[in-house]
Amino acid sequence: MKGNEWKAISLDSQHFRQGYLTTSIQNWTIRVRIMGEEKAWLTLKYPAEKIARHEFEYLIPIKDAEEIWERTPHKLFKTRYHLDLKEGNWIIDCFEESNDPLVIAEVELVTAEQNIPIPNWCFKEITNNKQLTNAALAQKPIRTWPSEDLMTINLN
Repeated sequence: MKGNEWKAISLDSQHFRQGYLTTSIQNWTIRVRIMGEEKAWLTLKYPAEKIARHEFEYLIPIKDAEEIWERTPHKLFKTRYHLDLKEGNWIIDCFEESNDPLVIAEVELVTAEQNIPIPNWCFKEITNNKQLTNAALAQKPIRTWPSEDLMTINLN
């Protein structure tokens, strides 16, 4: 992403902690997500066709989520912003701690073939970059990357 123009159309923000229980067994990703101190979910994801994913998400008690969080080997922290755009459900994730200063924009599409206008503050398509999935960033944060890898995503 370039610039902060998106902040002018931000509707709200939420702080998340995500802990990954698994990210590779038979292509499943299983995580616990805690939003602030209020809500928590257990999420299971599995690849579908093209860029789509099957996603199963369950609200769980915060106490259970904290217990799971303490036992997850891979964690990440981020603040998510929801944007007020006419086309697509856009979010901006601002990563924190060991993944700071990474900022990623994401749009949820109705179909994988849906064509929407890309805002001028988006400059690099990363959909198929496996290094930049949340699960991968939890396992290997960008602050651990060699500088030549960082240059490929324009952080240096």
